[in-house]
Formats: sequence, C-alpha cells, structure tokens
Amino acid sequence: MTFSISADFIAEANRQDEAALREDYAALGRQLARRGIDIEKMTKRAMDYAVAVPTWGVGTGGTRFARFPGPGEPRNIFEFGIPNLGSLIATHERHGKVPGLTSFPEHERPTTPETALAFVAFRVMAILAVVMFFQMVAGCYYWARGRLTPERIAAYPRFLKVWVWTIPIGFIAAEGGWIVREVGRQPWVVYRMMRTADAVSPNLNATVVALILLAVVVLYAALFWVFVHFVRRTISEGPSFALPHATQAETVPS
Repeated sequence: MTFSISADFIAEANRQDEAALREDYAALGRQLARRGIDIEKMTKRAMDYAVAVPTWGVGTGGTRFARFPGPGEPRNIFEFGIPNLGSLIATHERHGKVPGLTSFPEHERPTTPETALAFVAFRVMAILAVVMFFQMVAGCYYWARGRLTPERIAAYPRFLKVWVWTIPIGFIAAEGGWIVREVGRQPWVVYRMMRTADAVSPNLNATVVALILLAVVVLYAALFWVFVHFVRRTISEGPSFALPHATQAETVPS
C-alpha cells in the first residue's frame, strides 16, 4: 500500500509546527549571536549547498549526480552518490549532517525546474573545472619535458588542437557558476528580506524591458565579433618566435 504526500498535507503539517519552529529558530539565533555567528548567513550557506548539491532530507549521504523528483514524497528515481563526500565538503566531517531541500519551507526554496537547472549548471561548472585542471597539468608536463619549445611543439598537433577546442569551456564554466548563484537563490533577491516577485519595478513595461534587452544583446554581439576578429587575425598571423633586436644602448658599453 502506498501513500502519496500531497502539497496540502505538507502545508498543514508545516502550519501546525511553524510557530514553535520560529521560536526555536530565534532562540538558536540569539545563542549563536553570543558566539559571534550570524544565523542568517549560516542558513544562506546551507540553502546554497542544498540547491547546488541537492539531497531531499538531512543525512550523511554523498553528493548526488542525478535528481529526478517523483510525485508525492520527495525522492530520487535514480541517483549516483559518493558516500560521505557531501559531508566532508559541507561540514569537514565524515558523518556531518548535510541539510536537505526539505529542511526549508517549500515557499522559501527554488521550484523543481529551478533546482534542476542549478543542479545541472553546478555539475557542468565542476566538470569543466576538472577538465581545465588536468589540461593545466598536461601543459606543465609537456613544458617540463621540453616539448613546448618552438622547435618541438609542432610535433604534437593533438595537444595543440585540444587547447584550441577547449577555448570556450572557461566561458561556459563561468556561465554555469552564474546560473547556480542567480537561480539557486530564488525566490529571493535579498535573502529572507525581499522576494523576486516583490522586486519587480512597477515603472517598467514590456516595451522598455525589450529595448534594454535588445541593447544588451547588440552590445555583447558587437564585443563577441571584435573578439572573434582579433582571435582569427592572431591565429592567421601565427606565433612569432623571433627574439627582439638588441638596441644600441644594450650592445655598446657605456
């Protein structure tokens, strides 16, 4: 026999316990304040981690590489986790407690599509960071072996092609980090103070927003064209291995 937990059931349970939880939260905040700890900052950090590396409940499980919520009770249909890694990252302890999404009220956390977007963006950013790290390690190895000299570098075309193919991944990783930050903080503009829905300016209409967006798109398209033109010209000219000529002051003793 299965029982599906509806949104109304969760809302009613939360309503019954909300007053007590708020009182306990305020008492904990005063206790931490005496130790010089801001509870709001700690809550914000926990919320950011729960969105970027989501798990549904408080536990000591590993990081989740797949998250597909089903109807009713929050759960994963499939996931791949690394045991205790999430605890080590979040708490620096092997069996530390990792806050889950259900540790926060539903109206104070991102929606399922927003969480999924932040989840994917975080992993894209992390995977590309690992790729760039090992690319750096490979470059250091080639340099240490003397393979990056003007006389020998042409003998490793695959190495050079990899560097060319991976030019965009730094930009993609940066965009992934931006998505995690901006989408993961929803529904807040200023955490626990102003929601995104309340921050919309009443003086802006659709036409003004469209014109501003168009101006930004045109500006960035122009900057991108300048970047591509500069890169193409630099590549077509090729690297110059010629040493600068010594000046007369450097060759004639004073």
